[in-house]
Amino acid sequence: MKSNCILLGLTTMLIIFSFVIYSCSAPEPPTYESLVEQGLRSGERNDSLFLGYYFGMSRKDFQVSSWEMNQQGILGGLVKVEYDNRDWLEHEIKLVFFPDFHEDVIYRIPVEVHYTSWAPWNTDRSADSLVVHLASYFEEKYKQRFHEVYLPGPGKRGYFSMAGNRGISIWTKNDMWAEFEIRDYSVKPGN
Repeated sequence: MKSNCILLGLTTMLIIFSFVIYSCSAPEPPTYESLVEQGLRSGERNDSLFLGYYFGMSRKDFQVSSWEMNQQGILGGLVKVEYDNRDWLEHEIKLVFFPDFHEDVIYRIPVEVHYTSWAPWNTDRSADSLVVHLASYFEEKYKQRFHEVYLPGPGKRGYFSMAGNRGISIWTKNDMWAEFEIRDYSVKPGN
């Protein structure tokens, strides 16, 4: 009887010790802040965006490029650029965007996006599905791994990836619309 108690006590201590070791060795999931810090620390530069736009593109070059694509019927819009995209995902999406400039060059592009065939009963065309599909698309296009994290900008959970200076955030706005932003984190606007 006494040996059974000793054996039970040793087994219990071994199990507790195993849990302590495992919990200490399990990696912490990445956070938005840690991913930004890691990306910037790498010193790598990634300036390509989409449609030929890039970080550091001047306001004038952006306007000329957008005007040329508008004349070719690729883009539309007045105040913001509108782009009906059939190439990125399985179903057509509409992107509405206008870049932010710092010292007269692009450093950030916030984008609103939705499936053109969205309907409340069409759950595979919802914003929840769209953010997952966009993360997969960008992972393949830019070879960046996405993580589900808390995004301080929109104040909600979403997907985030950082490669060098280029960070991509993706989140849902509502049932229909998703948003994403591609930003050059090496630029500190307001400085």
